[in-house]
Amino acid sequence: MTFQQFYDNINTSFIFAVLYNLYPYLILLIMLSSKKCPECDKTVMGRSDKRFCSDSCRSSLHNRVRQDDVYAVKNVNQILIRNRRILMAALDSRRNEVSQSYLRAKGFNFNFFTHQIDQPSGRSAVFCYDIGYRREASNLLALVKDEESLVVRK
Repeated sequence: MTFQQFYDNINTSFIFAVLYNLYPYLILLIMLSSKKCPECDKTVMGRSDKRFCSDSCRSSLHNRVRQDDVYAVKNVNQILIRNRRILMAALDSRRNEVSQSYLRAKGFNFNFFTHQIDQPSGRSAVFCYDIGYRREASNLLALVKDEESLVVRK
């Protein structure tokens, strides 16, 4: 008997009856073999490469994962902005030099800065964005408005 003869002899109602009786087991098999949403642990139905049950679960998981990085960057940026405001306030009050203790009293954090420029004279200037300071003698700091004022012109 060939496959075609076997196929022709099968009663379609018999096939439907078998499938109807197996349907609950097939659904159970599909549910057991399907993936779980990494955010809410619901069963993910749909495409085989689908990872999340909904867009809200996808968004919330990615936001939670990135939250720690964003939080760290925000904290550092807040300190840098505060440092810049303190330097700007000192410059606005027409001070060209300030002491380290004055800046510390205002809340300046010397551990945070955006960049440092070394001059050929051996001195270096430390910047918080566009405003910086250069260490001078006797614990004073010379305030500098922008990087161009540090460039030695020939």
